[in-house]
Amino acid sequence: MATALAPTSIRLAGPEKRRIAAAARKQGMTPAKFIKQAALERAANPDGMALAQLTSSLKELIQDEVDAAIALDRIARRKEGKGRLFTGEEARRELGL
Repeated sequence: MATALAPTSIRLAGPEKRRIAAAARKQGMTPAKFIKQAALERAANPDGMALAQLTSSLKELIQDEVDAAIALDRIARRKEGKGRLFTGEEARRELGL
């Protein structure tokens, strides 16, 4: 059974309309569909926590990647006889712990 559609009107300044149209094109959709999808996503999650959680998770993943790259570099340098091993006490003192 088809649902009847009801038109809704919004007023946009020229620059706003252009930004929305450009973003919609990048997503391969019409401005109307883009606005509808954004509004429904916002209605489903009005406090924006999903985006905040995603952003936080991405930051953690990026930091983990950086940490892993540093560790792999240090391991490779140590295998080449470069770099230095620290005792636990030396590491704590070096880090100010």
